[in-house]
Amino acid sequence: MRHAKRPGLRGLLLIATALFLTACQSAREYSFEVTNKTGYEGMFLYVSPASSNDWGRDHLGDEFLPSGKSWTVDVRGRNPQFDVQLVDVDGDSYTIWDVDVTTGGLTITFDDLD
Repeated sequence: MRHAKRPGLRGLLLIATALFLTACQSAREYSFEVTNKTGYEGMFLYVSPASSNDWGRDHLGDEFLPSGKSWTVDVRGRNPQFDVQLVDVDGDSYTIWDVDVTTGGLTITFDDLD
């Protein structure tokens, strides 16, 4: 009776390495501009994958985005569809849903309340 061959430790390491490299390669980096034309200072800037229910971190950090100014956003993801939200100093939010960030030189302009 023959037994099926099982991959040895070397084989398992090769498989794990291949899976890891595939996962790393599938996430891409994207960059785009956000312009604030709301008439109010932007206090928070959130960008999350369109498939996510969580906004994640504030991309402005300790900075503010004055009206009339732009901010460069760098994100990483497997899918290039993102939701982008600016919250001004009054707490009003401006959201653009399902943005394809693969377009080179993309600028998202906020000027209308949700």
